[in-house]
Amino acid sequence: IMLPKEDRMIVTKQELLDKVTGLLGGRVAEELFIGEIGTGAYSDFQQATRIVRAMIMEYGMSDKLGPMQFGSSQGQVFLGRDIGHEQNYSDSIA
Repeated sequence: IMLPKEDRMIVTKQELLDKVTGLLGGRVAEELFIGEIGTGAYSDFQQATRIVRAMIMEYGMSDKLGPMQFGSSQGQVFLGRDIGHEQNYSDSIA
């Protein structure tokens, strides 16, 4: 049985890249139509960054780094700082 796209639990790499492309398109449109760069795309950048970071760090979707997961969060947050984060990658990868 085929489920509609909205009911699926799996999101493909291409779907994530399409979402990022759409989010970054707001910045381009801002520059084209207003003639300069402003703060309008602020939240789009945040969301695009979260998606791309998850693609690389959590989902192993990096062609360059391969199918690996980087860092593992223990879910412990103290005063806004993730102290339960394990860095299992080098600073050059970061």
